[in-house]
Amino acid sequence: MARMATRTPGGYCPWECISALQKAVRRAQEPEALHWFLELEGAALFAWAVNRLRIVSHEDIGLADPTAALFANHAFDLAAKWKRGKNDAWKIAAGNGIRALCRAKKSREGDHFQAAVQGRRADGWHPDIPDFALDKHTRRGKKLGRGLDHFRNEGTKLVPPPDGPDPYEADAYRFWKRQEGGGDGPHVQNDGPPLAAPKRGVGGDAGNAPRGANGTGTKNLFSGE
Repeated sequence: MARMATRTPGGYCPWECISALQKAVRRAQEPEALHWFLELEGAALFAWAVNRLRIVSHEDIGLADPTAALFANHAFDLAAKWKRGKNDAWKIAAGNGIRALCRAKKSREGDHFQAAVQGRRADGWHPDIPDFALDKHTRRGKKLGRGLDHFRNEGTKLVPPPDGPDPYEADAYRFWKRQEGGGDGPHVQNDGPPLAAPKRGVGGDAGNAPRGANGTGTKNLFSGE
């Protein structure tokens, strides 16, 4: 494994450069951020610098500006590809990615979130499986007699709710209701084997696997889970 350069072309410590790069992005200092990035690239630390910027896109931006984060990461992908191909346009892509991060709305919430939950777990936080998770796809839900209606009312509850009505919902549940009443394949629960013996695939020859059993049939694709 090659040793890291002790100094960049400009005489900087690489570890201080990587820190300066992230702090410059946080403060929306575009020229400075690109300067520190190019110093690291000049010390053969391009991959390290790009990796740090990818972390920045989640650590310091995240959901505050996901469009900017996605654009930046795509720009860094192109920069890496073009650099491997010795196309000097990699600097344009890298610069655009850095500018996108600098101009993005910032938030440290993502980093705080993961640390806070880890802290709660370390302090003994151990939530129970919620009742609404015990639907038709679990053994306990089956024992409670929970079927498609419970799944529709509890298992698929969305927060926040959709902005408008779903034009396909009624048809989807009619379809699943038919399947539940003895359709073209077994209903497979998440944590165990099929609840019924597999039937032969409809419309296929005897050598075909039952529809829904191999992931290619309508049953699994539209299981309602």
